[in-house]
Amino acid sequence: MNIMVWDMHVHLDFMQNAAEVVQEAESLGLGMFGVTVTPQGYEQITRSLPDSGNIRLAAGLHPWWIADGRCTHWDAERTAAWI
Repeated sequence: MNIMVWDMHVHLDFMQNAAEVVQEAESLGLGMFGVTVTPQGYEQITRSLPDSGNIRLAAGLHPWWIADGRCTHWDAERTAAWI
């Protein structure tokens, strides 16, 4: 399969229709780098998305969420465990 890669990242863990977005991207031959906002988002999205050759998922922790206190050093340690 030929896959076009666009310079982007996407927070699939924030999308109610993430599986549809992945399927549509695959049908268009688009590749995506999906970075989560929290470690909980990573756990959820890796369980809920179908296997796809066009999507790469990464555990992330958004700096805004650290700055405003929604995420703590425990979340950072959980995220680092997947890196």
